[in-house]
Amino acid sequence: MDSKYVVANITEALSSKLFPTVTLWNRLEGRPRTENFNRALRAEVRDALWMLTKQWQMGEFLGDDAGTPVFAKVHLTTTRLTAYRPGDEVNSAEAFDDTLPLETKVESRPIQFSIDSKQLALDIRLQMGRQWLKMAGKIGDYSQLFIDKYQIEQPDPHSKDDAALCAHQQVWQTFAAASGRMMDGAALYFYLKADPLHHAYDGIAVNPLHQGDIDQAALKFIAWFEKLYYQPPDQNAWEPSRLEYRFACSAPETDGEKDLHRR
Repeated sequence: MDSKYVVANITEALSSKLFPTVTLWNRLEGRPRTENFNRALRAEVRDALWMLTKQWQMGEFLGDDAGTPVFAKVHLTTTRLTAYRPGDEVNSAEAFDDTLPLETKVESRPIQFSIDSKQLALDIRLQMGRQWLKMAGKIGDYSQLFIDKYQIEQPDPHSKDDAALCAHQQVWQTFAAASGRMMDGAALYFYLKADPLHHAYDGIAVNPLHQGDIDQAALKFIAWFEKLYYQPPDQNAWEPSRLEYRFACSAPETDGEKDLHRR
């Protein structure tokens, strides 16, 4: 080692600041403001009872020094949910649908598309409209006809009935931008679901040769929406007065049936 880097007395050298140094400590303990670290290194405990209470808080006194098992046998019995009832006893039970997770069945809420005939959920309405125009565009050039038939209503800032939509400038601007330019896909969906005899081309002049293809596209459109957005039936588990979900389900056991309730 080069002799010029050998310091005979490091304490004196640090006290006299003979050498420029950059020192950094990253410690869990407090950083002492002294050159003597002897006391700090002892890690003195001021309150031993505090150490005991922290052990109790972290559950360290619950340990059982019984060794580690090297072999174990596990016996399991399984069953599947077979019945489900949303809400309280007033609602009727129904067969449990295995294609849906229980959380989806319980916590799903219907999309509120309108209030007092006023359009809501504009983003979903436009998404549905774009999907239908994409599907119908493969059949013929009917986009503008469907946009005219299923319009996004433009709120009237001078109408008292539209005050809820016009009070927020961005909401009113969004509706105004979509009106006449984009299609309300939800209106078409509800029209098709209202009656099996309804057709997407009702009231629209389309080529009769394309009607069969449009009917097939309408079935795919309904299936697309219902797969993307699960809409629960009229009976659902949400209790507005309690701000929580309430439901019951049951599963068969060897000696009968096990009922599970969430209240």
